[in-house]
Amino acid sequence: MELPSKEVVALMREKGVEYLYHANTVRTACTFFRTGHLLARGSAHERELDQTSQSSDRLDRKLGIWYDLFFDSCDIHERSSSYNKYGPVLLCFDLEILEQDWAPTIWVTKDNPIRWTATTPSNERWFNSMDELSSQYDRFAFRQHAVLRNVGGSVRILPYLKKIVIDNPKRQRPNAPSIDMFSEAVGALNNALRAGKLHGSGISFHSRPCTCGCVQGYRDMPNELLIKGFGS
Repeated sequence: MELPSKEVVALMREKGVEYLYHANTVRTACTFFRTGHLLARGSAHERELDQTSQSSDRLDRKLGIWYDLFFDSCDIHERSSSYNKYGPVLLCFDLEILEQDWAPTIWVTKDNPIRWTATTPSNERWFNSMDELSSQYDRFAFRQHAVLRNVGGSVRILPYLKKIVIDNPKRQRPNAPSIDMFSEAVGALNNALRAGKLHGSGISFHSRPCTCGCVQGYRDMPNELLIKGFGS
């Protein structure tokens, strides 16, 4: 259900939320940077823009969230000590991205839509009031997503994007062993930032210095998943 954006953001700040996070693949992130916009799955598809397929695409269409923009309130990689299944590129946004003048309300999920069905009632999908959200909100809960709906599936990256964090899989490209996947991904992201005229706008770029379970996870990752996440 619709909740007032400013009240939700105030609650998040009170609960210690520093950024709103959106993880994706290198390929899809490059499209965001080139267009200068964070795009919903449906919006990018409709405009025939390049993006990586996701296993939830068919379900998202069925559930009516194909044009919605989802944000997490914690860094899932850091919290779970494992790589993020949505992709190795983490975009860290200022909470003000939710306070759009032309979208004064946002929605917050009670559970990850991957576990919804077509018959899941609305009051089990979404928080229904600020009182309910205030009593149950957990910034570390992966299932509670802040969602921009009815915004045309697009929101400007600037001035909200503050930081980009990319994982280093420490793997070579499977079909070209002389090419380091991380270096290639960083180059593609930087080129896309330049194409979208986002370079020099104060966005910081970081490699995640990781020693968690992702190290073994990336080491064991099948080639097709590695290319899906880091390929451009």
